[in-house]
Amino acid sequence: MDSKELLKKVRQVEIKSRRLSDNVFWRRILKHL
Repeated sequence: MDSKELLKKVRQVEIKSRRLSDNVFWRRILKHL
């Protein structure tokens, strides 16, 4: 596996985890409304 492939995988994981944390964040905010 070359570095480009590795970078792509890392980026995908980052995006997924960011989306997850965003979801949790928004859910918390909506609860307080």
